[in-house]
Amino acid sequence: MPTTVQLPDGAHALLRDAAQVPERLRRPYVAVQTRMGALASSVPETLPEDERKRQVGIKVMTEQPGLLSELTDTLMLALISNWSYDMPVTADSLLDLPVAAYDTLKAACEKQSSGLMVSFEPTPDPDSPTEPSNG
Repeated sequence: MPTTVQLPDGAHALLRDAAQVPERLRRPYVAVQTRMGALASSVPETLPEDERKRQVGIKVMTEQPGLLSELTDTLMLALISNWSYDMPVTADSLLDLPVAAYDTLKAACEKQSSGLMVSFEPTPDPDSPTEPSNG
């Protein structure tokens, strides 16, 4: 079910349910997540969680400084179906939003981000064309 987000300047935006996002809009988000994961995979998993997150953040900011913004924008573009602003929902128009509106939309979209990730879980479908793996 779509969600209406009220914005601080009196505008509003309509967010798609993550399950209703068109694949055309999900793929760019997944591609950026994959690039982020590749950077994160070079940080030792044996570090304490807080230190590992810090190290991943440093790596992302130094090696691909625009990646976090790209991740956020692709997520927002996938989830925002429309808004009350007099401009279409595009990458350029996101940059024209007032900061408070952008931050409010970002927070609302981040709550649904896990619903856009590709699932690699085995299917319980008995008609699946592949056999379950053993391990």
